[in-house]
Amino acid sequence: MIFGVKAEYKKEELPFCYIKNKEDIEAGGITIEAYGEIDGEMKFLSATFVLSDLKMYDRNDYEDMIRVIEETKNKKVSLDLRYKKERLVGFNLDSESLAKNLNDERFNKIEILITGIDDKSAANRGV
Repeated sequence: MIFGVKAEYKKEELPFCYIKNKEDIEAGGITIEAYGEIDGEMKFLSATFVLSDLKMYDRNDYEDMIRVIEETKNKKVSLDLRYKKERLVGFNLDSESLAKNLNDERFNKIEILITGIDDKSAANRGV
């Protein structure tokens, strides 16, 4: 029987920015990118999410939440970094820390669709 390598987790708090792109706006998604030095290298961790309560779109919460992200200073979010064989392979975004940092409980009502890890910012990749 073959056993898989158990993942290890590390908690990290990083600054983040809003990544504005046409595809997200058309689909009702929001992408944020946390960034910082992880394990001695600069990393960019992006997460795209949608609002889990569809009524929030009807109430214009979507547009207002984007405005909150853009206008808030010193934005940070907690991430649970996932490692296998001492290599960063993924992460989970802590939506509670996002809501707390932005001082907006609506950010507790999000659903993460996709995450990504890169050595370059999405802003520099033309995303």
